[in-house]
Amino acid sequence: MSRSGKFESEWPVDVYFLRAAQVASCLPDRWRVLYRYFAREKGLFFGTPFIQSIMRELVNSIPGLPAEHLPVVRALPEGTEFEAKQCIMEIDTPFEVSVAAETSILGILSLCGAAYRMRRIVEAAKGRPVFAFEARHYPPSMSALTACAAKLGGASGTSSTVGSDLANTYPFCTGVLQDWPEGASWPTFVDKPVGTNPHASATIMPNGADDHFLVDGVPIQFKSPADLPEVRNAEIFLSIMPGIPSLVLNDFSGRELDASRAAVEHLGSYEHFWGVRCDTCGERFHQGARWAGNSNMDKIVSEWKANSDTQMLWTEGKGVTVELLRNVRKAMDEVGGQKFKIMASSGFNDEKTAFFEQAGAPFDSVGTGSFVHLIGVTADIVGRRKAKDDPWEPCVKAGREWLMNQMPEGLLEVPL
Repeated sequence: MSRSGKFESEWPVDVYFLRAAQVASCLPDRWRVLYRYFAREKGLFFGTPFIQSIMRELVNSIPGLPAEHLPVVRALPEGTEFEAKQCIMEIDTPFEVSVAAETSILGILSLCGAAYRMRRIVEAAKGRPVFAFEARHYPPSMSALTACAAKLGGASGTSSTVGSDLANTYPFCTGVLQDWPEGASWPTFVDKPVGTNPHASATIMPNGADDHFLVDGVPIQFKSPADLPEVRNAEIFLSIMPGIPSLVLNDFSGRELDASRAAVEHLGSYEHFWGVRCDTCGERFHQGARWAGNSNMDKIVSEWKANSDTQMLWTEGKGVTVELLRNVRKAMDEVGGQKFKIMASSGFNDEKTAFFEQAGAPFDSVGTGSFVHLIGVTADIVGRRKAKDDPWEPCVKAGREWLMNQMPEGLLEVPL
């Protein structure tokens, strides 16, 4: 960017900021301004490496920028929890640099909400690994950044391929070392994308008693039952990808207990068979549920939802419930599957995760896409000066005087 306001970048810029830079170029003096950033709700500070990239690109786009005009960025340390309306970052820089940076920096900082929500889920899980399965719920351009926010929040891995790639270069991680299952050492963040067998694969499984699949061209007879395609799917997976852990997604056929027993009986000898994932959809009761088959319960469940009675919904309602996890644990144990694990998924935010943990539900990990929450972050100029060593002249829009008068705490200079 020159003083004319021209700037080409991979980072988005609102056009009115570019036009503001053009207006500034008509002034005889170059003003430095002090920008302060704050969020409208609590969060976990996220985005330092990306903010560094934005600022470096802007600085490099200004030919011959004198040293006295270089920007100074001060921010909370990555991973610091902050309160609403707390100053989380300030930038002391030439006006045309700061306005060009505002759009992208605010967008990055909105993910402080996702990092904070993941932190809350991880805390609620009480040491169980939490995996980020959010990519499918948001635009493709977001998935790499949401994976990094998940990593900062303490997630143990992500299902997103591009998310995993970027997260491996993102240096901040607040997770703890996990052991799940026995003998498998989890790093703080798995360096490859993780995920279980999807429902989609179950739709194409053969359903004949004498059916087979091919491994390197060699026909292999199925061990698993023809009427449980979710188990057959995992059998192929384990046979052709022996080094990748596999969990059976046990709800495709609507027979969670049968699928869990069959998985243990027919797949338990595979080294990387780790257990089952419970993902029963909210439209039905699981197999063996107390209220399954009771036609009166649809109305009652609707009343629970209308009254936000999460205790009943999550204990013995439809979808993934405490009752389901207990029944699945019992079913696997009955056929000698005590060592195999249960992953719980489907709407596991921090509140639901904490409820299941406090209820004593038997689960060993969580898969969630329910952590992505974008918070509103705002930036305002609170002062101006002509030279870097001049005193600040107070200058702020009406109503934001509190931001100008705030004494920011805990901000550290970010190297550029």
